[in-house]
Amino acid sequence: MKDNRIISDIDRICKAFGISKEARLMMQFEAGCQFANKFGKELGVNDIDSFSLKLQNDKSYWNWFRNQWLIIDRSILRNLNKVERRNYNEFHNQINAYPCIEL
Repeated sequence: MKDNRIISDIDRICKAFGISKEARLMMQFEAGCQFANKFGKELGVNDIDSFSLKLQNDKSYWNWFRNQWLIIDRSILRNLNKVERRNYNEFHNQINAYPCIEL
């Protein structure tokens, strides 16, 4: 049941913004890579490239990031009638929903 809801939400996002699932996935991947770099910088890591690569190869990181992305997607879906439809990527860029975790 849960998987069907996720698929339905993704389908609704793609339809609302006129993007393919592949384009949405690529946006998500690129944002995840950018966040890994940003996270390393905020932590003050010396070798950001190495840190970012390690994070990008971590399955737990991507599970967490996809979950955060889906939270924003669902927020967008709830508010579609309230806001003018803009560029999908713009919505994700405006929300600081990927907090750096205190270690």
